[in-house]
Amino acid sequence: MGQKVHPVGVRLGITKKSCSRWYAKGKNYAFFLIEDRYLRDYIFHFCRQCMVSKIEIERRKVRVRLRISIAQVELFLGSEGKVLETLRRKLQRKCLSFRSDYIRHFSFLKFNFEITEQPEIQIFVRQLRSPEADSQCLTTFIVSELEKRVPFRRVLRIAKERAQNLGRVLGLRLQASGRLNGAEIARTEWVREGRVPLHTFSVDLDYAHKVARTAHGLLGIKLWIFRHVGLSVVLKLCFFLLFLLFDLLMLSPKRVKYRKPHRGRLSGRSYRRNLISFGDFGIQSVQRAWLTSRQIESSRRVLTRYTRRGGKLWIRIFPDKRITRRPRETRIGSGKGRLEYWVALVYPGTIIFELRGISENVARQVTRLVGYKLPVKVQFITK
Repeated sequence: MGQKVHPVGVRLGITKKSCSRWYAKGKNYAFFLIEDRYLRDYIFHFCRQCMVSKIEIERRKVRVRLRISIAQVELFLGSEGKVLETLRRKLQRKCLSFRSDYIRHFSFLKFNFEITEQPEIQIFVRQLRSPEADSQCLTTFIVSELEKRVPFRRVLRIAKERAQNLGRVLGLRLQASGRLNGAEIARTEWVREGRVPLHTFSVDLDYAHKVARTAHGLLGIKLWIFRHVGLSVVLKLCFFLLFLLFDLLMLSPKRVKYRKPHRGRLSGRSYRRNLISFGDFGIQSVQRAWLTSRQIESSRRVLTRYTRRGGKLWIRIFPDKRITRRPRETRIGSGKGRLEYWVALVYPGTIIFELRGISENVARQVTRLVGYKLPVKVQFITK
């Protein structure tokens, strides 16, 4: 059996915050939870043309504060804010009638005075910066188009292009289920673009699920959007500068003859770069492998730190082979993937580093430490 959890609920306290922020004791907790659901359903129905993204509810005694994130604020407010005032009055009447019905049906329970009194509702509206990167707004657009009998493939393609071009998301997955285009047999179709890391809790993954009521029946729409890594702005800037500096220090060619070469085979021995040419000691490879530019840079740092910047160091290999990679769960075709990293081809007998100006004992200790950083076995040789 598939063990499925809600993508937003599993990230509460990590990258997501709860949309309901209040405290209740005993039986009041269940009541406030049901009332929050009742208020959200009514607001989504009342403002179904305005693309409501999120509704945050805060409670303090008899005061109920609603923070609504919406895409089309002008349509929601109306002329001189009359729609907003009408919504506030309707919510207050609905909330009062709901509480009276609840107390009448559950009269045997002891409620707090916060439930029996009339609530004071406050509404705050916030406009979304990029509605195309929000899952709720995008699913609302898809549902409205499907209910107008637009072909579902065209709707999925338009939604994907809007999210990529205007929303600038890192990845999305869109799924539609039901009698698509009025087919007799229900089926499921999905579109995926980029990365959607469902198992990584530290990323900002947005999810929405809605139902489109068409003439042929109900269509279920699910949307996953991967926006960015859920870290603070300062940490993002620090990581960006760190990786940028690290990439500048790593070896990589300025230009290559072929943009995306074939994988090739790694066989045979080294007939070049197998003799010490510059230094007195050398670190030689015993196996064949691909050494990435990060592995070469980490080995160089070990060499310079252990020798305390004494002597001289030569790097005899250079990462000039391009390695590409495609996102996971992508369909077959559409060519090779994008550049992931650079590697250097290392064969048995290849001299990786050369040293001069240090003692032989220090050079042997450095070779042992460098061997921990490399994916191949190395040996110490002298000239």
